[in-house]
Amino acid sequence: MLENKKWNKNHAASTAKLGKLVSVSPFPLPASYLDFLSKSDGGEGPLAVQPCWLNLFPAEEVADIEESATYHEFSQAML
Repeated sequence: MLENKKWNKNHAASTAKLGKLVSVSPFPLPASYLDFLSKSDGGEGPLAVQPCWLNLFPAEEVADIEESATYHEFSQAML
């Protein structure tokens, strides 16, 4: 998946970090996403379309955001 890509990858997510993410997620996560995180725990790189750059958070950070409900508060404030 990441071969021949200009992706600045992080180290692979541990089984524990992936487990935490799965346990706090309010919905089932796609197997392809979990597989990706098991190879590159987030990272960043160019896209061929706008906005031209993608930044994916590491599994543990996503789990912490979900647990703290920070995103939920922010998204509700935008409505």
